[in-house]
Amino acid sequence: MWVLTPWGPLMPSLRKNCPVDDPRTIQIRFRRVKDAIRCSQVYLRDTVDADSPIVEDAGTDYDARIYVRPESLQWVMYRLCEEIDYTSFKDQTTIKYHDRKLHDAYYAIWQVLYDRLSTRKAFSRGRKTYWAERRRSEEQTRISDEIVYRTENATREWKMKGATPDEMAELMREIDAATGGIEVPTDAEIDAMGETLQNDHSDCAHSDSKSARKRCNKARRTW
Repeated sequence: MWVLTPWGPLMPSLRKNCPVDDPRTIQIRFRRVKDAIRCSQVYLRDTVDADSPIVEDAGTDYDARIYVRPESLQWVMYRLCEEIDYTSFKDQTTIKYHDRKLHDAYYAIWQVLYDRLSTRKAFSRGRKTYWAERRRSEEQTRISDEIVYRTENATREWKMKGATPDEMAELMREIDAATGGIEVPTDAEIDAMGETLQNDHSDCAHSDSKSARKRCNKARRTW
């Protein structure tokens, strides 16, 4: 079994060559030692296997494993199910745990499952075209899909597609609070600055005739 949690993947299975007198017949394997530590300290601490050691470098491709009883694994799964408070899973890796590497790994798994198993034609254009555009968007910090707004005290990820009016209102309040000390020029002041810039030709290389200034103004007008 593979269990993909917001903080890391677990791979529980039967324990190979388990001693007859050892009731810990299940091994929970991990790709990262830190995930094994979290599982042990947070999810196994209330089980009979709370003191079961983390085994590293057991001669396989897994970084760590913990041997547990079946009922201990059952308790871990129960706790994980209790913690489901989201509608979008992959994003929890960054929102809750700030783990971009894990997010990208889960995204790759999602893509493989979609490409190999899904029978839905969810996109009007070819999937190769879609994923090429999606990867390009990811490389550009996913600006086309998300706005990441950072303030001094908080970082919040806002999905503009499907954002509720309350979410947008809260975002505007945070922007107002973060920019409260900034003096923003009025429209009249902006127009006056533009007119001043248009009338200033002291640094221009053209002649000082009226027609030359008019052509220059037309060439550099951006409003």
